[in-house]
Amino acid sequence: MMLWPRQSAKVLRKTLICKIDTLTAFRDYPPLKPCIRMFGVDTRTFHARDFEQIQTQCRVFTVDVEASALKRVLTTVTPCARQWHNAFEAATATSSARQNTADNAMRAEIDFPRQAWLRIEFEYATQSTRSDGYYYQTFTTDTPQFIELKAAKIILGRSLEYATASMPNYDIRIPAHGASQLCAFHVGQGMCALLHDRSTGILIDAGVGTPIKRPDYHRGTIANDLTPKLQGLSHVSLVLSHMDSDHWRLLDWDPDLVSRISDIFVPEGVDYLPFKSRNFTPNVHAVSGTVRFRLSQAGDAEDWLVALRSNPQCKGDKNGECLVTLCRVRHQVALVSGDYSYGRLQNDCDLGTFFSGLTFDAVIVPDHGSGASAFAVPPSSACGTPQAFFSTGCHKGSIAASMRSLAAHAEAGYQSIVYPSCRDIRLATLLPSV
Repeated sequence: MMLWPRQSAKVLRKTLICKIDTLTAFRDYPPLKPCIRMFGVDTRTFHARDFEQIQTQCRVFTVDVEASALKRVLTTVTPCARQWHNAFEAATATSSARQNTADNAMRAEIDFPRQAWLRIEFEYATQSTRSDGYYYQTFTTDTPQFIELKAAKIILGRSLEYATASMPNYDIRIPAHGASQLCAFHVGQGMCALLHDRSTGILIDAGVGTPIKRPDYHRGTIANDLTPKLQGLSHVSLVLSHMDSDHWRLLDWDPDLVSRISDIFVPEGVDYLPFKSRNFTPNVHAVSGTVRFRLSQAGDAEDWLVALRSNPQCKGDKNGECLVTLCRVRHQVALVSGDYSYGRLQNDCDLGTFFSGLTFDAVIVPDHGSGASAFAVPPSSACGTPQAFFSTGCHKGSIAASMRSLAAHAEAGYQSIVYPSCRDIRLATLLPSV
């Protein structure tokens, strides 16, 4: 049990102004309960004249608080606040009920206006196990400060500047340094893959989640196949499918990993408040069209990675505002679409026709193998052993790989790779397949 010094007679109350990341997270520190994950700044930063500008860097904090605590202290005098209150109530459901209400919570997230912030007031808790949550500075190894919520209020009217593309397309040529390989990593309820040629690497997401926890990662008590892979590379870029933190939380936990990455490619038009952190050093490029990496050239056997900006029919949710990635290694092709389901991809206003008729040697199953990933599974290649990698966790309420999705991928000719209870970061080679 972690203890914090008792405050003096005059209790210090602190304030952060936050953006919600997800309503359906789990705490990394005891008690390991469901929580709402947010990213926030202090009031002075929020009211600074240049805060909205993309180039302005500041201290950003990761905040995990229990939904029941937010619901308890939230001022609900406006329709927007009542909507958030209902979303927090949906997020407090547990066990099987939590699974049933997760969709309602996510739909509520879609409806939150971009100019809406949550102002929270809190005091430091004397015991971690009796706290409402905790916060720490993002992209550091700082220990968390445990907190007791005292007030919460919706603030409207201040909108961040969103990622805009300086050029629609990027074409990056990389000299050959050896045979290319596409690896996926078991990272719990997160996503992470790496295309590399022994010198250059392109990460496709860098996320992590339950059952892997931040304190275990920092103590080095888990095996980690990703770090040695990256240590041998002279240049690393990151293609981020979308801005949900379970697709980039390894960066939050590991400043050394952040320092290894030179460039990050994100979808145009997304809110990337966490990347405004003064601890975040990579260059951020917004993609409105495509970004292509050409890894090597040997006759017609060019290996490449191409990420394409989505244009979803149903707009407004983070899963749909994304980059969809294709990788080719020795004429074999893999699909990595983040949390963008196959059905939505097929109906995408720009990408649907592009993907029509393609077959795949590997897929990283979208949305962690949720029920939606059981529909419109793309056809597998007739050659070799096509693989479907499920990146999913095992906690109660997680979107663990559904039996329906596993069956649908088997029917489509894929051999499933799934290990939801893995507490280590373990590698699985997807391309080239045998």
